[in-house]
Amino acid sequence: MGRSDGPLCTENDSVADLARWLREQRQRAQLSYEEMAALTPFSASTLSRAAKGHGVPRQAVVEAYARACDADVRRARNLWRMARREVLQEGPPAFRAFRPEIVSTFADLHTAMLALRQWSGSPSLKELEVRAGDNGELPHSTLHRVLRGESLPHRHHVLAFVRACGESGAAAQQWAAAWDRAQRDTRRETFWWPGRLD
Repeated sequence: MGRSDGPLCTENDSVADLARWLREQRQRAQLSYEEMAALTPFSASTLSRAAKGHGVPRQAVVEAYARACDADVRRARNLWRMARREVLQEGPPAFRAFRPEIVSTFADLHTAMLALRQWSGSPSLKELEVRAGDNGELPHSTLHRVLRGESLPHRHHVLAFVRACGESGAAAQQWAAAWDRAQRDTRRETFWWPGRLD
């Protein structure tokens, strides 16, 4: 099965839970990291780092790790989300404060969208476009302008964006309500987006 993973490198409970689960799947599948790399788009060292607990790996790495081990990808995704959420909850208060339920203006909505993208692992614009669906619900060029603050988002773009970031059900409805409140804000005619996309 190849080299052992060694001790975990985190004190964060959710990050440790994710790393332990990944290790368990590799042991169950009896695969080396080199064998896993041959089954995924990622290198053996990238896959190995994902199971060490050095922060939260990218979602795509975690999902590829699970697929290589023939493990439950949905479980992997849920563990990743819990780890990501816990790490970001330890972050700056300005990030933690921006949830859709407190949005009242398009400026608030913009900040909340940037925060959601970060929470979801900072996927590329193209990846978000793909996740949103095959019918052009979220063109990456449109999303680029919205996140740069060059145009206001349409309601359906916001809903496609939050769906692509992993929000659904009641959480997605909070985003719809946030857009509705921003749309009713009479200051929108003079609104200028404060954020920029790095």
